[in-house]
Amino acid sequence: MSATPEEYRFGPFALRTDRRELRCDDVVRPMERRCFDLLVYLLRHAGRVVTKDELLEHVWANRFVTLSVIAQCVLKVRKALRLPDGGEGPLRTVHRVGYRLVGEVVHRRLAPADLKAQVGGQAWHWAAPKLSNMPDAPDWLSPALGAFGAWALHNHGIAVEEGPVTAGEPPIPQARCQVAPGPMGFEACVDLLLEPAQAVRLRASSTSPFQAVWQAAESAAWLARLRELVTATNGERAELRWERLAALSHVPAPVLGKAEPLLSAVWRAQLEMSTLEQQSDLVMEAAWRGDPAASELANQLRFAAAQAGDAMAEAWAELSLAMIEWYQSRTEQVHGRVNRCMGLVKRAKGGVHVVRAAAIAAYLLNASGATPDQAEGWRQLQAPDTAPGSTAWRWRLLADLQHRLYGGDGADTAGAQRLDAWVQASSLFDGLQALLLNQCGLLREEDGDLDQAWQRLKRASDVAAHSAWKSVKPLCVLSLGELSARLGDRATFDDCIAMLEACSDRDSRRTAAVRDWMVARRLRMDAQYHAALGLLEQAVPVLQGCGRWFREDAWLMAIDTAMHVRSRGALTRWRQLLAMPGSPRVRARSATLAAMDAAIAQLDGERSRACQLVVQAWRGAPPSTAKRLLAMAAASALRWTPAESADLIVQALDQAGAWLHQSPPGRRLRDAASYRVRSSAAQGVAEPDLDTVWLWAA
Repeated sequence: MSATPEEYRFGPFALRTDRRELRCDDVVRPMERRCFDLLVYLLRHAGRVVTKDELLEHVWANRFVTLSVIAQCVLKVRKALRLPDGGEGPLRTVHRVGYRLVGEVVHRRLAPADLKAQVGGQAWHWAAPKLSNMPDAPDWLSPALGAFGAWALHNHGIAVEEGPVTAGEPPIPQARCQVAPGPMGFEACVDLLLEPAQAVRLRASSTSPFQAVWQAAESAAWLARLRELVTATNGERAELRWERLAALSHVPAPVLGKAEPLLSAVWRAQLEMSTLEQQSDLVMEAAWRGDPAASELANQLRFAAAQAGDAMAEAWAELSLAMIEWYQSRTEQVHGRVNRCMGLVKRAKGGVHVVRAAAIAAYLLNASGATPDQAEGWRQLQAPDTAPGSTAWRWRLLADLQHRLYGGDGADTAGAQRLDAWVQASSLFDGLQALLLNQCGLLREEDGDLDQAWQRLKRASDVAAHSAWKSVKPLCVLSLGELSARLGDRATFDDCIAMLEACSDRDSRRTAAVRDWMVARRLRMDAQYHAALGLLEQAVPVLQGCGRWFREDAWLMAIDTAMHVRSRGALTRWRQLLAMPGSPRVRARSATLAAMDAAIAQLDGERSRACQLVVQAWRGAPPSTAKRLLAMAAASALRWTPAESADLIVQALDQAGAWLHQSPPGRRLRDAASYRVRSSAAQGVAEPDLDTVWLWAA
């Protein structure tokens, strides 16, 4: 690869080799190192066919790799080059030969002036680090560390001027680095002076002094990029501010001082220099990241916006507070916040903030258990011509997927499939993308396509694992874990528990509840039902407040566990939770209540009534995963009844669909029920403790 910095522009894309960065409509599209090198080579030879042997020689330097490795790398490049509207990008495959990049490519070599203008319009002063408490360090170490740090800054698009500051020259950003022995071997401390009166101290520790300097320099570049994003005044760049902030917050953040939590200090310092519109994006991003200072920052923004008469900024402050309430499991507060937000939005001028606010409001209402009609009302405020691929457009896409998933009237199935296709084609890698993938996976699960559902939920979990949005991770893991447990995929399920253990907020109330739920699932797999029930009783009151994330089919597993333990008390307590005033009275909830009553009747020895109630629950449930699982329960319960129920058993088994063939309990039920139908016996195949085990929700 050439060492001369280059820029390539093609369609909506811009690639810069100095930053190793691909952007689409000014939004970064993350790429792995080898994929980036492959794309650069294709751009240099745009218009002609590049053979696989050529790629092997120039991109992989003739290392031994299989053709499948090249194919996987090309696939990742193809996803990164998907157009904002979901259309196919410029990369074409020439069968059995290689690949070709089509369309016009504008190439230019970057001049030193281009490099210096990347952050703040000037190069930084970067001197060789000072070595402290390292008397035996060789003379070459300090300049070598300085060159290494300059390389790190250069990789982030920051030009450097090495050497001391010249007296009398105009003030420009300065980064003074010091390296000393530290807790992990070495500690690099960078004092970053972006403005004469504003100094920030950044620290990084590592077993290698070079790695410590690299990380500290990256943190300095990160902070400079944050300032650049927030202070952008260009109309297009300002509209994309939140997208760019979200992308920035998904990479490692700087450590300020020795014990600064998350990004609070960075955000707080930037807020003091920002307009209300800029503050709105910063506060909203802090809320989604779960920053401990987000609530205080949002209240400050709300007060300042009210004083200034800025309805949109005040609305965003209310919406940020609604997100914080939901993240902290106070869902009863969410609806009030959202209502106040939307009242303010109706007074504000139109624009991208109005579109985003309406879609985020719909998401929070759905997530906190509102009925589809309640959430639908806010979607009317959205502009139909929102630019495809923008944050506002993606939020609207999420609202549409949720509307379809949660039973909104008039849901467009074909439209949902198109949205699903766009999400799959997108190469974006942030918290919003994790939510979109998760909703697509749940839709596939509701439709009975379990293989596609698992793939989407797995990808959503992978994206969420790299996301800075704390509320997204445990919920995506919960969805994947539930499906994996039902399909008997223990390996993926154990990975889900490991991901929860690795969550940075694993001690938060909601994440702890999700972890308890998942561990209870694993205990069930090992037939330790009493231990599982204890964890479920801890988790259910918290997860019940997750609204749509804790779906009706999750209740079926809890009911089944209580049935194994014969705990009428747990069932009664959970029924009271389900029937609380304010709970949604929709078909799905009515079906769950009927299933709960069936379980209680079964434990009371009223077998006939229990059978009637579970059949009622199955028939009354809307088309969903819960309906299919209730169909399995009904087929199981109907085996207790006389022979004339055989046709009804067949109907229930047909309704169960893929669950009957792909889940271990489904396969057992299929074999037992088919014998029952053929033999007309009162009890075809014996199951252990048949009086209790009838739901098979696991």
